Amino acid sequence: MLTIPRRYPFPAPRGERKVMCDYCGCFWLRSSCRRDAAGFLACPDDQDGRDTVTLDRLNAAGAQQVRLPRPAIEKW
Repeated sequence: MLTIPRRYPFPAPRGERKVMCDYCGCFWLRSSCRRDAAGFLACPDDQDGRDTVTLDRLNAAGAQQVRLPRPAIEKW
């Protein structure tokens, strides 16, 4: 796993800074990280997969598509 080199070029591009990945705790450049649906910063190693907010949304959408069997009506 390659993170930030010790000697980052100076002057850095505008807005570029070191940030810590919220999942693995390694420092990365802000331009290589992205925010997921939960609002956490994810590094390139942790961007694959789904976070908890996305999984909750997909589970809720899947639960709406489930059709329950109708109860049988008995005639007297």
